[in-house]
Amino acid sequence: MSGGGCVYFNTFFNAKKSFNTAEKARKASGSINLAEYETAIAKCLKIVDLYPKSKYFDDALFVLAVSYYHTKKYDKAERRLRELIANYPNSKYLKEATVYLSQAKLQLGETPEAMAGFEEIFQSDYPKEFKSQAAMELGDFHKREKRFDQANSFFRSVRDSLGNVNQQRRAQISIADGLYDNFRFGDALGEYLQILGLKPTKFEEYHALFQAA
Repeated sequence: MSGGGCVYFNTFFNAKKSFNTAEKARKASGSINLAEYETAIAKCLKIVDLYPKSKYFDDALFVLAVSYYHTKKYDKAERRLRELIANYPNSKYLKEATVYLSQAKLQLGETPEAMAGFEEIFQSDYPKEFKSQAAMELGDFHKREKRFDQANSFFRSVRDSLGNVNQQRRAQISIADGLYDNFRFGDALGEYLQILGLKPTKFEEYHALFQAA
């Protein structure tokens, strides 16, 4: 039993180590380290298969689901996220898993279900970072459907209170572009100029100035 526990702990430790390495790279630069995510998947599958009563089972499910998501195995990610949400309602990963579930549904083309999930996240008591993600997805959806006023209400919530500086800037660009696409050029002009005060990248600065001109 002692030996089995050591193997279990080492498997879980190595799974989390690979997962954390992959997540750090993704959050820092947006790059996807497939090898590290695949290592996390392989080791978490061992935990799920061999240790179903472990107190870290929900940890393994979460790592497995997120690793599936970022390696574009969206159907497998959705299944593991639903398993986590259904069986571990008190898990510390519950709210983040709900966000990922909506994102997985969106990638699978289940748009109505995804938007319903994002709407619930936006309206409920979730951390600001999750509400901001949900608001951006809802804004993008309404913008694609050419419901610009609805889209901009979500983008403004990100710009004014929910988002970090990068999300605020992206939201501001989306507001300006939506007004421009809706032929509201006078309103768009002011919104493009506001982008210049949000520390834009060179490309974003060019886009704002060109569209303003």
